Amino acid sequence: MSQNIDELFMNALEAYHPFIGSENWKYSDVLTAFIHSVSAAYSAYKLSLVLGNDDDFAEKAFFIGLFHDFYQKFGKKVEDLREVVKMFVDDKEVLDGINYNLAENPSLNPKFGKIVWFADMMQSSNMSFLDLFNLVKKVDPSLNAYFFTVSLPQIGTRSAIMKKVVEKVEEMTDNSLIVLTKDGVVVITNKDIELPIRVNWDELKIPRDGGEWAEIEKRDKELINDFFGNGKPSANFKGFFYNVEVDDIEHKEGGERCFLCGIESPKLYVPQAYGYALYSKASNEKWSPKVEPLSNLHYKFDKKYGICFWCAYDALYLSKHSFAASRGQTKYFLVGYFTRPTPKEVAENFSILLGINVDFKTVGNVRLDEIENDLYSWRDFVHDVIPNMAGDRMETILDYSSAMILRDFGSIYREGKRSYLLREQPIKGFVELIPSLSALLLISSFYPVKVTPHPDQVIERRILTFGKPFPIIDYDPAMEDKLPPFSLSLLFSSRLLEEKDRFDLMDFDFSLTTTLLSSVNPRIAEAIKGFKSKPKVYYNG
Repeated sequence: MSQNIDELFMNALEAYHPFIGSENWKYSDVLTAFIHSVSAAYSAYKLSLVLGNDDDFAEKAFFIGLFHDFYQKFGKKVEDLREVVKMFVDDKEVLDGINYNLAENPSLNPKFGKIVWFADMMQSSNMSFLDLFNLVKKVDPSLNAYFFTVSLPQIGTRSAIMKKVVEKVEEMTDNSLIVLTKDGVVVITNKDIELPIRVNWDELKIPRDGGEWAEIEKRDKELINDFFGNGKPSANFKGFFYNVEVDDIEHKEGGERCFLCGIESPKLYVPQAYGYALYSKASNEKWSPKVEPLSNLHYKFDKKYGICFWCAYDALYLSKHSFAASRGQTKYFLVGYFTRPTPKEVAENFSILLGINVDFKTVGNVRLDEIENDLYSWRDFVHDVIPNMAGDRMETILDYSSAMILRDFGSIYREGKRSYLLREQPIKGFVELIPSLSALLLISSFYPVKVTPHPDQVIERRILTFGKPFPIIDYDPAMEDKLPPFSLSLLFSSRLLEEKDRFDLMDFDFSLTTTLLSSVNPRIAEAIKGFKSKPKVYYNG
C-alpha cells in the first residue's frame, strides 16, 4: 500500500468540498457523495486500462465518472456550476460527457458510455460479487472476473493474508480493477489468473525482536518455535478460504475449541500470548464463557484451554501495527465502513486519511480553528495542508475481506512516539475528541464510522456511533441526505461549547441540527447554506 495519497485522489478531494462531498447521495444506503463519486471515477479509470485504452482515455473516463452526478445532485439552477467543474477539468469531450450524465444515458456516448455506466452501477445497493460478475460481462464479455476472500473472524489475520493475495494478483495482471466488497475482493482483468492464489507462511511471519516473548517462551516453547522458529503450525482452514491457500501451515480441523473464537483447532497455544501481545503483559486473570465457571485461565493453563493459531497470529499482527496498549489502558478501535463495492485505490487512500492523528485540539497537528478557516479556501487546503497532516499518523489496517478500515482510537503517533489520550475515563475522553474526529470525517467526507472496543462488520445507518448502542446524533443519513454536512459541522463546532454541554449535544432530535449549528457556530451554518449559490468562493477563498 502506498504511503502517500495519490494525485488523482487529491484532485477528486479538491473537487468535492465537504459541504457537498459529505452529503448522502444514495437514498437506499449510507454513502457520501464523495465516496460514491471517487469510486465511480477510479472504477472508470481502471476499467478503461483493463480494456486496453491509453492513459489519456482513462483520465478522461476518471473525470466523467467523478462528476457524473454533479449537475443533477448539486442542483440544476446553480449559477456558474459548469465553471466550477472547469476549475478541475477543461476538456470538451469530458465536459460533454458530464453534461449528459453517461451513467444514466450510456448510449449517448459509445466511447465512454458503457464504462461510466458500469462505474456507477457497480455501486448499486446490494451489489453482490455475482452481480458484479454479470455486470462486467455487459461491458465486455471477454473480460474475466474472480472472487477471493478469507472469512476468518480475526481481523488482523485475515487482513494480513488478503493483503498478500492482492499484491500477488497485481503482480499477475498488468492492469486490473480490484474491488473491495463486504464479502471479499473481486478482480476484473483481461488476464487468466491461476487459482487458487497461494500465500506462503514465510511471507506472513513477523520477526521476533530481541528478547520479546521471553515470558511466553517459559510457558509455551511450541508457540515460539511455530511462530519464530522452524516449527510446523497447524490450523483449521475449513470454510474460511475461497480461492486462497496458505502453504506450510498444516490443514487440520482438530477437536479442541479455541476459547477466544470457538474454532475447533488441532493445536492450542498458551492463552497469555494474546494479552502479552496486545497489552504488554498478560493479566493475572482471564475468564471465558466457553469454559467451566471461574476458571482462571492464566493461573492454571493446560492444552485444553488455549487459543488457536489464528488468534495467536491476530494478536501478534495487531500489536505490530500499533494496536497494542499498556496495562490499564482501555482499547478502542475506530472502524470505517465502505457500504458499497469500492476500488482498492479509493480504500487505500481513505486508509491514509483516516490514520491522521486526532488530538484534543488538533487534527494532524493543524489547529481546529485553522481547519474551519481552511473550509473557505478548500483547494489550497487540500494541496498544501492535507499532505502534511498525513505525514505523521497512526497506522491503519485495511480489511480487504470486509471492506473496512481499522485504526487505534484514542492514541496519537508523533515523532516516533505513541501517546494514549483516553486516560482513565474513555467515554469522557471520546467526547473531548469528538470535535477533532468530526473535523477529520468532515474534510474526508467519510462515514459511517464506529468507535468500539469490539470491531465487527455490522454497518450502522448513522454517521458516527460509539460502541454498539450509542449513535452520536441519531438519524439515518440516507433519509436526511442534505443534513450530514450540518451534523458533522455541529459536532466539529462543539469545541466552542463548555465541556459539560457536549454530552447534551449528542442526544437530541436531528431536526434541531441546523438550528443548533446556527446557534453554536453561525459562521459555518451560513457557509453551508450559502455554498451552493456561490461555490467558487469556498474553493478559491
